[in-house]
Amino acid sequence: MQPTENVSEGAAELAAAAPPQAAEPRSRRFGRGGTRRSRRWLRLAIVGLIASFIPALVGAGAAQAATGGGVAGKASRPAFQLPFACGTQVRLESFGHAPAVDIFRVPTKATENTVVVAPAAGTVTQSYSNPRGAGNIIQINHGGRWFTTYIHLRSRAVRVGQHVAAGTVIGRVGHTGVTSNGVSHLHFEMAIDRNGDGRADWGVPNKERVTPVFNGVTYATRNSQTARAVSHNCPRR
Repeated sequence: MQPTENVSEGAAELAAAAPPQAAEPRSRRFGRGGTRRSRRWLRLAIVGLIASFIPALVGAGAAQAATGGGVAGKASRPAFQLPFACGTQVRLESFGHAPAVDIFRVPTKATENTVVVAPAAGTVTQSYSNPRGAGNIIQINHGGRWFTTYIHLRSRAVRVGQHVAAGTVIGRVGHTGVTSNGVSHLHFEMAIDRNGDGRADWGVPNKERVTPVFNGVTYATRNSQTARAVSHNCPRR
């Protein structure tokens, strides 16, 4: 086989594996060595055809890897709103635990007992109390591996397995659990279930927590950040 140029090693091997051609008499039309040249061009054509498919195959593989591939990839982030009723004014503090965020009502003295609502539709996966830890806790699975977690609640209004729509009341802000330090606030975490175990880790730094996004705005990108916002978690008209 004559050497080829600008083709992959694998493609050349495939071309070389083609069954040998039967011997042919020399053609007067091609002159001396014409048959040999025609075979060479035929092999080059086969190699070129094989090589032309390689970029498409590589591109498809790269696209699959970029999206996580099949069911293992996460879906687009839901259109999260603040977990408070429409028009509620809040202050968000990242303190020393970004991207987790502590949320207070404005004015701060109105924080205790403020209604907490689902920021997007989903299914409740955790709803329990741990007085010696984080107090009343709720976690919601929003689909596509997106989760939100609510900590130190004064009360819980939903149960595990319950489906909630955006704006559904799930509890009230409080200061339950020893880790609240007796200060009324909602400790909120947004996360992606990266390992596919059907839950999201929370409460400590981990690879599943992500910066929260409410109404298209990103918060708590680093520690010691403060921001104010108004909830747009309003009923659809």
